[in-house]
Amino acid sequence: MPSNRKPLKAYIRGAYGPGNLGDDVLLEVCLNILTKHFKEKDISVGIKQPQKTGYLKKFKCQYLPISAPIDTDILFFGGGGQFFEFNGVKAQKTFKQKYNSARSQGLTPLEIFKIYVLRALKVKNIKFRKSAALCLGLGPFETTPETKIVEKIQPFLECDFKSVRDQESLEILEKINKTSAIYTDPTFLVNHWYTQPYLPKETATESIGFILRDWTLNDHGSNVLANTVKAARTLLSQGRTVKLISLYYEYDKKTIERNRDFEWIIWNPHSDTPESFVNKLREEFGILVSTRAHGVLLPSHVGLPSVVIGIEPKLKNIHTLLPNGTLYSDGLCSDDIISKTLNGLKEQKELSQKLLADTQKQTAIANNFLKDIDTWIAKSIQALQ
Repeated sequence: MPSNRKPLKAYIRGAYGPGNLGDDVLLEVCLNILTKHFKEKDISVGIKQPQKTGYLKKFKCQYLPISAPIDTDILFFGGGGQFFEFNGVKAQKTFKQKYNSARSQGLTPLEIFKIYVLRALKVKNIKFRKSAALCLGLGPFETTPETKIVEKIQPFLECDFKSVRDQESLEILEKINKTSAIYTDPTFLVNHWYTQPYLPKETATESIGFILRDWTLNDHGSNVLANTVKAARTLLSQGRTVKLISLYYEYDKKTIERNRDFEWIIWNPHSDTPESFVNKLREEFGILVSTRAHGVLLPSHVGLPSVVIGIEPKLKNIHTLLPNGTLYSDGLCSDDIISKTLNGLKEQKELSQKLLADTQKQTAIANNFLKDIDTWIAKSIQALQ
């Protein structure tokens, strides 16, 4: 990293825990990008539980409560879906629940009071001089009229460097006469989180892994989740080896409890790394059935194919990124999920080869993003010093 006349500060904003494997990897990728330009001590991250950083403690940056007021030089929206709205009914939290949640992040009563004052005065709690959006996924906006979408994504629109990860996100912008650079998901910068060379599996595996996620955001997703569990139960009753997988234990607790009769594999950021966890999935399963986007993307780098389940629109987008090495089911019928899964098992070797070709294409796009964001950061640092 070049020496700066004036050390600048960077702040990463995202849905970080740790605990959600996909978001954990997005954060690791983002940190590995920024550490080329900033000292680790000058990088801060908003995180739900700053005292529990898991394997990410290897980065000696500052982990702050996600609600805390921030004053930084460059704000980075660090990948993933950060602006969306579903048609579900969200339970309103009481003041006591909100207060306890903020206290669990490590905020003091005085800091919480200041946050409420800022909100009452409609003052932004993040001050910055420049900002960048790193391959975000926008939407869906199920009940938001187009005239209100601008308001929903205003922080994105105000960024000096704007980028999205998929065509549907770009189309949302075009509908409101806005635009952005389009690349791909940042996790395709594989060497920013996975270090081992790819080695093809010598023998096929007949085990099936179902990556589930709890869902209360809309009726469609709830129905798809029920159909996916039904498919897993049917395959298990037929004598197949089936295990369930959670990539986010805290979020998936209810689904795990409802399906305790299955064997579960659960991502634990305090004992695993993304690399070791993905390798574990690769060794155990011949195919995955995934309701999570990064449950498809991360295993793709080791040639493990998936049946992508359309629990929400971004899952169809994920299949579009990997069209030849993944299969897609809208999840509206358990029989379709079963059929796609069994076909995938039979064709796992061919799918794996096609999947690696798909990922190589996306990695090339991700490397173009890396070149562009590195250039933008270097110029921004120079301009701000």
